[in-house]
Amino acid sequence: MSKKFFATIIGITALAMTLQAQTITKSQEYSAFNTIEVGDSFNVSFKPSESGNYMAEWTIDTVLENYVAVYVKNKTLYVDLDERAMNKDKEVKALYKGRNAAKPVLNVIIKVPAFQTLKITDDAVVDAMGTNFENNDFNLEATGNAKVNNLTVNAKKGSIKMQKSAVVTMNLTANDLEIELKNNAVLNLNQDSKNLKIQAEQNAVLTLTGGSNAVEIECKNASKTNLSGSATSINLIAKDRAEVDATRFPVKDLTVNMKNNSKFNGNVSSNLSLEMDGASLTFSGNPDIKIVSLSKATVAHQ
Repeated sequence: MSKKFFATIIGITALAMTLQAQTITKSQEYSAFNTIEVGDSFNVSFKPSESGNYMAEWTIDTVLENYVAVYVKNKTLYVDLDERAMNKDKEVKALYKGRNAAKPVLNVIIKVPAFQTLKITDDAVVDAMGTNFENNDFNLEATGNAKVNNLTVNAKKGSIKMQKSAVVTMNLTANDLEIELKNNAVLNLNQDSKNLKIQAEQNAVLTLTGGSNAVEIECKNASKTNLSGSATSINLIAKDRAEVDATRFPVKDLTVNMKNNSKFNGNVSSNLSLEMDGASLTFSGNPDIKIVSLSKATVAHQ
C-alpha cells in the first residue's frame, strides 16, 4: 500500500476529527408554548425561567447547523434533526457512521416557566436538573429509547404514557393521576395523588412510591408493579403472569379479579374481596374476606 494512500487516509481522518470537534451555540426567545417535543438523540436540560420568558439554547456540531431546527408551531416547541436531509450529504453522513464514529453533539437547554406536555422519542434524553414545574394539567409521552430524569411536577391532573424501551424517573403530585405502560417501558415514580389509575402490560415495570386514596390497577402480559407507600383502597384486575408487589403499600380495602398465573402480595386491614382463576395471592393483616369465586387459585396468609 502506497505512502500516498496512507497520507490520504490520515488526511480524511484528521478532517473528520476537526469537523466533529467544532461546535456552534445558538439561542432564541419564543412566544409562549405549552408542549415540548424532542426526538433523535438530543440531550435536553431544563432551567427555570426567572424572567418568565420562553427560551432555548442549543450547542451542536457545526456541520449539523443546517440540519437542526428548534422552533415553535401551534404552541409546541420542536427540537428536530432532519436526518433525511443530513444523510443525503455524504461527507456529513460519513462522520457519524461506522463502528468508531463519534456521536453528534446535540445539546439543548430549555428555559421555560411552565409547560403542559412533554413528548420524547427515539434516543433523546431529558434531564430536568431538579427543576420544579407547576401545572394545571401535565402529560408525559415517552417512547423508543427515550429517557427522562430529575423531573418534578405539581399538577391537578397528571398523565404518563410510555412504551417500547423508554425509561422515566420523576416526582409527580396530582389529584388525579393516570399511568399507562407498554412493552418494556420502565417508570420510577415518586408520587402523591388522590385517585391513581395504573395500566401496565407487555413486560413493563413500574416502581412507585407515595400515597394515594383510591387506586385502580389493570395489569397483564408479565408486567411488574412494585408499590411502596399506602392507600385507602386498591381495585386490581390482573392476568397473564402479571405481578404486583404491594407488601410495603398497606391498604384498608382490596378487591381483586385475577387469573392466568398472575400474582399479588400485599397488606390488607379491613376488607378483601377475591375473584380468582389460576392466580395466587399472599396477604398480611386481618381483613374480612369475601369470596366471589376461586378456581385453581392459591390464597395464603402470612
